[in-house]
Amino acid sequence: MGQLCKHRLSILNGDRNSVVSDNTDQISEVVSWLGESNVAEIISELVSLEVEKKLIENKIKKTKKLIAEALIQ
Repeated sequence: MGQLCKHRLSILNGDRNSVVSDNTDQISEVVSWLGESNVAEIISELVSLEVEKKLIENKIKKTKKLIAEALIQ
């Protein structure tokens, strides 16, 4: 359906923790399907953006707290 769930993404990234069955040994085979495509590079970019997003979300939360604290002073 053209959508990528977090479990598929994790498996394509080589993460064994996302496998819910007993076939964790097949992760390397699945990752090898990427071959010389640019999918691994795109996944790496996505992971980087997710980390950046989390950092930004934390900064927003801290800034909102600072605003709230400033308003009660």
